[in-house]
Amino acid sequence: GLFAIHTLVKQPGVFNSYLAISPGLWWNEQAIIEEVKTSLKNNPDLMGDLYMTMGNEGGKMLGAALKLSGVLEEEAPKSFRWHFELMEQETHGSVPNRSTYDGLEKIFEGYYIHEPILNYDQGGLAAIDKNYERVSKRMGYTISTPVPLVNQIGDALLEQERAQEALTVFERAVKDNPSNADAYKGLGDAYKKLEKIEQAKKNYIKSLELNPGNENAKKMLTELGVDVSALTPDVTISHEILKKYVGEYQAPNLTVEIFIEAEKLYVKAQGQKFELHPISETKYYLTVTNAQISFNQNAAGVVESLTIYRGGGTLEAKKIK
Repeated sequence: GLFAIHTLVKQPGVFNSYLAISPGLWWNEQAIIEEVKTSLKNNPDLMGDLYMTMGNEGGKMLGAALKLSGVLEEEAPKSFRWHFELMEQETHGSVPNRSTYDGLEKIFEGYYIHEPILNYDQGGLAAIDKNYERVSKRMGYTISTPVPLVNQIGDALLEQERAQEALTVFERAVKDNPSNADAYKGLGDAYKKLEKIEQAKKNYIKSLELNPGNENAKKMLTELGVDVSALTPDVTISHEILKKYVGEYQAPNLTVEIFIEAEKLYVKAQGQKFELHPISETKYYLTVTNAQISFNQNAAGVVESLTIYRGGGTLEAKKIK
């Protein structure tokens, strides 16, 4: 904790966020507190976040933390967000657990909107966009309004029988990410509720083209009298080709296993097993999760990695064996 505050004072540009857990600010006769005061005066445009906590240590530990809070209250520029949380029920040994979780949640406040439909009702998509503009400015890089979040708002509007609004929201989602199958499915739902059946069919078909595993789109098209068997590919992959994909793949915090069972390709990750349905020789979809997997090969045809597509995002996993 002391090192975090020291870094903020001595090299304020190294990090844009700091989490100081029960810092020993009493060290060296609380010299660091005066250094913070001087640093803040010398950096009137300082941007970033500081989340500082203290357990039940009391005494000079708590006294120094309260003194630093007073300095921050008087000197910190508006561009620098800070928060001090006293966790009296925590000891010096247990305080890191809550501090880490609560601190990250506070630092990334606004990164995830927990009740998007409420925010939408208060200011439309413009309010959602404004939120991510603020977060982008604070984080130092561009964070666009996530398309899955826009889809979530559209689905909520459909549930509230606000189909015309939902249509506009899903049109925005398609504009932001023309390859998002769920956005086209949402457009189909909106057109269907508005009794514009041909437009509904068109968007359901587009959703199915982007993700042949979209069971919801298949269901809607079937209800509208469309033969979905003619729209989904019937692809057979030889055993020899499937064997190339078998193995373990590693991504950050995720291990993916690909294996063959009864001449079908399966994926296992985080204890769950799913059948992979072929779209082409290298591309497959998972019916249950609306996700897709592509196998990446080098010039010699050796599989080196796979890419998982889901919810508008991608994750690459390298083959390790």
